[in-house]
Amino acid sequence: MPNAIISWFRRRRVARSNRKQRAVTTRLLIEAPPIPPHPKLPTQRRGRLTPTASHESLIAASNAATANSSFFTKLPIEIRRKILIEAFGGQTVHMDLIYDHPPQPAEEQTEETLRKNGGQRPHGNFNVNFHHGITCDRKNLRLDDSQPKEWAWRSSVCHRNSPAHCHPGQGVQPGEDYCRFGQSPWHIRCLGWPGEFPTKCQIGAMGWLCSCRQAYVEGIDVLYSTNTIHTASKEMILSLTSILLPQRLSSITSVELLWDFAPFPSIHPEVVKPPLSDMASFHAFLNAIPSTFPAVRRLHISLQGRIYPTKTVNGSTSWDNNIDRVDEILHPVDDFVLKLKPDVRRDFSLGIPSSLYRSQRDRALKNNDPVEQDYRGQPERHWRPLKGAGESVGYWVWLGNKDLTMPIICTMGEGGYHRIIGEDNWVFYSF
Repeated sequence: MPNAIISWFRRRRVARSNRKQRAVTTRLLIEAPPIPPHPKLPTQRRGRLTPTASHESLIAASNAATANSSFFTKLPIEIRRKILIEAFGGQTVHMDLIYDHPPQPAEEQTEETLRKNGGQRPHGNFNVNFHHGITCDRKNLRLDDSQPKEWAWRSSVCHRNSPAHCHPGQGVQPGEDYCRFGQSPWHIRCLGWPGEFPTKCQIGAMGWLCSCRQAYVEGIDVLYSTNTIHTASKEMILSLTSILLPQRLSSITSVELLWDFAPFPSIHPEVVKPPLSDMASFHAFLNAIPSTFPAVRRLHISLQGRIYPTKTVNGSTSWDNNIDRVDEILHPVDDFVLKLKPDVRRDFSLGIPSSLYRSQRDRALKNNDPVEQDYRGQPERHWRPLKGAGESVGYWVWLGNKDLTMPIICTMGEGGYHRIIGEDNWVFYSF
């Protein structure tokens, strides 16, 4: 009898604690201020910067401003363009619009701080806690929680790969890019890039664009048309036509888009999904791409997040290992690719997390579809044919974000991890 009474009191205490926790969570959700609208283009511009044939005054003003400039009067436009590409073009650049607390001021890079961080410098001069964990994500950024959240632009040159040209496909894939968090794989990539820190992480185009109208006209085209634009901002992607001018969007030829979402029910009921994580938002994302980037010629999409399929039976949610459930995500991509122009389709690729990629690759091997594997010295990808569209119509599916963690295994002298996991599966795991 005493044990029954003690058990009853324990159950009451746990239930009361859970009710209190739910009340606190509900209060926090109610008190959380709504996210304000992101900045948009004004309905009426204060002044035009780019001259057109219908604005002769702008053309005259531009010519007058550069009349005494040797750069503009003596160098032909082809040479000027090559110089500008060397300055801030022909690379991958980050462009993100983020709603968050502002970053804390960057630490002064003294010998002591460098020694404390093991000689590591944060990408883009962010304030990063390198010892927070082994993963690269937002949690490692030191943000100023005393300041309210606000919309802010973040941009930088992408340093996820070393400046030395590596074999195509052997570099770090877009899904493993963490430059927007002030980090890069193993936090050493920035060290290999030439230039002084931290300016070498910055695009460095603003000074030139603000110098005069003609410099702006030539520089803004180089900035948008010769660089690969990499972004992971979902809100920005869906409404980019209200943020950038149509002529800027028409200049973009190469993009890398990261879409982080959670389309299936979570096995953990307490998990709160971020905005735009449902399947309807994913469809809206795919539908928005053709009109947002009308001149794109190279397109890569990386899908990531909690996207492994689940099933709910009798109110209980668990993982669904049925390989065909993944097609609920890939079939919309198939339909999207079929609508692309043939020249764009040839340069389209999709990245998916290793938790999904492994089963899709095994199915491709079984169906004798082209498969290239990392352990053979090839890029890790497989060909996904589009049914009913011809033998040569399809697209490459790349190994994207590595969301599998290497399990702790006692090998007992049986050849180590490589033999147990397999050489072909080793690439799926993060360390």
